[in-house]
Amino acid sequence: MFLNIFVSIIVVFSVIMLFFLAVIVNGLTKKPDNVELPEQCSSCNNNSCYIRFDDSPKPKETIQEFYKKCEENNANTEAN
Repeated sequence: MFLNIFVSIIVVFSVIMLFFLAVIVNGLTKKPDNVELPEQCSSCNNNSCYIRFDDSPKPKETIQEFYKKCEENNANTEAN
């Protein structure tokens, strides 16, 4: 009985310590040199500002752009 309580206390203490370690390491991590923070983060009082940006192109737009470039390249090669 005492062993079960002792193991439970160790597990809970380990999880709490792991959480605080992750928070500390996250706070010490610097941003890369070639990355600029957006203007929305400049007024944020919190160091862990989270703004989601969807910069990835949509598949349909990507395919359309690919075919437009192919058509332009074909027109250029036929003109030469």
